[in-house]
Amino acid sequence: MPALVNECVALVKESSLVSVIGVADLMRRANVVQADTARAFEPLLFVAVIYYALVLVLTSLARLLERRMRRSD
Repeated sequence: MPALVNECVALVKESSLVSVIGVADLMRRANVVQADTARAFEPLLFVAVIYYALVLVLTSLARLLERRMRRSD
């Protein structure tokens, strides 16, 4: 189970999850905002926070699942 969780976390970190979350590519949107506003740091920081939140949620859910599976053994 930990290997599967690690793969899921890696998937979140290495991709923009366009097909999973159903919204426009976050990095593409950050680039568009950068071009429109001439702000380089803020859009990328916002995208980083979103990715970090996704990883935290996924990791927490995986921990919960692992605990439940350990109890059921």
